Amino acid sequence: MFLSIAIYAQNGSLSGTITSANGVPVPQVSVYMKGLSKGTFTNEEGVFSIKNVKPGTHDITVSFIGYETHHTQVTISANVSTKLDVQLKATEEELQEVIVSAIRNNPNERTVASVSLLPVKVKYQSQALTILDNKLLTEQQLMNLDEAINYAPGFNLESTRGNQYPNIQVRGAKATILVNGLRLQSSTREGDGNFDFNTLDNIQFISGSSSIGLGNGSIGGAVNTVTKQATFKNDGYVFSSLGSFGRTYNGFDKQFSMADDKLGFRVNGSWSKGETFRDDVDFEAFTIAPSVAYKISEKDMVKVDYIYNNDERSQDVGQLRVDSLLLAKNGIFIEESFRPSQQQSIREDYLGFKDDFQKQITNTVFANYTHKFSEKISLGVTGGINHKDRTSRGINTRRAYQDTDRDGAADVFARSSVYQETGATSSSVRADFLGKDVKLGVKQNFQLSVDLYKNKNFAKGNGSESRDPGPEIDRIDILNPQFESNISNLSPEAQEAYFAELLNTNNKSENTINGITFQDQLELTQKLRLTLGLRYSWVTSFNELHENLGTDSLRVSESDRIDTGGFSPSVAAFYDLNRNITVYGSYTNTFSETSISPTRVNINGEQIGPEVFDQLEAGIRGSFFQNRFGANLVFYNIYNNNVAVQAVDINNDPLTSPDAVSDVNPDGEYFVEVGEQRRRGAEISLQGKVTDALTLYGTYAYYEFAQKSTESGDAVVQSTDYNPKNSASLIANYEFLDGFLENFKIGAGSVFTGDRTVSTRGGSSISFVNDAFTTFSLTAGYQINKFSINAKFNNLTNELAYNYFGTTFINPIAPFNFDVRLTYNF
Repeated sequence: MFLSIAIYAQNGSLSGTITSANGVPVPQVSVYMKGLSKGTFTNEEGVFSIKNVKPGTHDITVSFIGYETHHTQVTISANVSTKLDVQLKATEEELQEVIVSAIRNNPNERTVASVSLLPVKVKYQSQALTILDNKLLTEQQLMNLDEAINYAPGFNLESTRGNQYPNIQVRGAKATILVNGLRLQSSTREGDGNFDFNTLDNIQFISGSSSIGLGNGSIGGAVNTVTKQATFKNDGYVFSSLGSFGRTYNGFDKQFSMADDKLGFRVNGSWSKGETFRDDVDFEAFTIAPSVAYKISEKDMVKVDYIYNNDERSQDVGQLRVDSLLLAKNGIFIEESFRPSQQQSIREDYLGFKDDFQKQITNTVFANYTHKFSEKISLGVTGGINHKDRTSRGINTRRAYQDTDRDGAADVFARSSVYQETGATSSSVRADFLGKDVKLGVKQNFQLSVDLYKNKNFAKGNGSESRDPGPEIDRIDILNPQFESNISNLSPEAQEAYFAELLNTNNKSENTINGITFQDQLELTQKLRLTLGLRYSWVTSFNELHENLGTDSLRVSESDRIDTGGFSPSVAAFYDLNRNITVYGSYTNTFSETSISPTRVNINGEQIGPEVFDQLEAGIRGSFFQNRFGANLVFYNIYNNNVAVQAVDINNDPLTSPDAVSDVNPDGEYFVEVGEQRRRGAEISLQGKVTDALTLYGTYAYYEFAQKSTESGDAVVQSTDYNPKNSASLIANYEFLDGFLENFKIGAGSVFTGDRTVSTRGGSSISFVNDAFTTFSLTAGYQINKFSINAKFNNLTNELAYNYFGTTFINPIAPFNFDVRLTYNF
């Protein structure tokens, strides 16, 4: 501490007043020191102050919406307070970029590129948007989506495989994962959601129908991860962290500006390694991500980005589960409940084997070209390609739970090993013609977009769906489990079964989603805005099946190409009650192209059309504390028609029909239609600065699911979707701005996950309540000159709770754990 005081004493400070041309103080003005990446904003009297500034000459940028950006240089001397007073010149145009802003923590007042590219402030967007910027990701040491969703209302961890592959839902529907606004990832359940957060500039959580800006893939909402790109700066950092269970996470980020700020280069990367709280389950990942930006002219810019990721981790399906019927046989009566086997140790007993693995290599390339016709009209073209290859070996749970004495209760888990080779290539291109504050009768903001998307998947394995169980290795008594995770301790026959690579089939699929979108927001009066949107989407789906690989009896089957198209209209109205409070309402109609498949047929083999959604939403958005804090309240109703689920029998095996047999569906599996589904709820979001020192993030979400009953024969359908009825979070961060504790930060958080109704599948289907739970976290950070240290402690009370995945897997949440990170900025 004495050393830090001595160092501070050698630095100087900068302060001053920012006024308009007529001498009136201007609050909330950004004052940014480019070379030091330090900044602040003016108070209500237009006064600013930046302390602990390194001696030397520094470039200063002063900017605020409605005024021309002011650039100057100041010389700072040790132990001297330098004065800088600036008069800003008004302009009719809004700034395109504010480097540091008082409204950075308040997304309502920001104009950002979200799923809807309509160039208006967030408070005038049809979708609700929560933004987590890189500063927050770093200070809170967020490393996965499981933690990040706590900052966004309505987003929930629906289920997870071994606490590694989360399935993120929003408003009861699977959230679409985007990268830089492009749909390039396919499934978080298979590892696509394991982003390296060191490569991310910010994460945008979008709630509401995204049919206009994105296509029809996201009904409840989307998660848009924005990667770091070259920004013509000369700065960087390196960091290293250590944590529980031998975790280590090390990375860097460096930017260069060259050729008189016309050429920018950036590269970041990371390496992580460690274990989870379960023995024999480990991971290792490496990422490198270079980015180049070039200013062709004052109106033209091109950017190219590349991300390489190599990720390897154990496959952990979780714990054994035991149901009430089996417990009742042993004199334990718990009505309609699944729970972990009480004889299994959470920490020590690993259901798989030490040699289980999943290796995935991903290559992603982005390219962007932007042309400004004027300050109001621009054209942007963005394209991306994502290719991944994955090999895996692990325990298969398909048909693994067996009822040996046929009394309706599964009492044995038959372990078998499955080896798979899977992969996917996704490509996406979109062109956006944008107009901002264009006066055509009335002031308008418009978007005309064309987007093209193609996804190809393949899965090599055993069985027509590449997921049939392989040869049986051993059996585990569910009530009295005995685990053996070392392959070398098994019999030669069991070892041979484990290492068998049964690549008998190759199932391929191809989907294209293309669309044309137009949105126009009309400023009818100073207080009333109307947004009209229309999108036409056309979708193609195709399947191909290769059976008996490597033999003379190779058989290739192809499905008919399914082509579907349709319009998605949208309308929204916004009314400003005053300069800080806006009320709005919206309606969207869309269909889900992800529900279109050649194998999605009914018992008669007839194609089942896409699911159709109607979404109604109304809310109020407010800005408080000098526009630094945003508070939102929204109510929504989502109606889902033409819903169909796969028909299964008492053992959770697919039902078949001879009329449903086709080349790509040789077993004749079919789907059954269920009644209309309705999802409704309310969400509250709080985000921003209450004072200069205190930042709050708060969420609350109420959710209700209902499904009309329908006759489904022998098939059993899922009647709930795992979302909690109530969920909430509150996270506070406090930074000491002066005094002995200056530059010290503390934070605390609490996350509540309410009761979740879970329904099992099969003839003995039951519904049971997964109990509510609350977890607490604590953060602390301190900065000394160019060094900073941050610590985070998760699940302080060591709460024990469970997530379910299809009721086959039962996964406890992580116990108490911590991470400590040291960062050097240069």
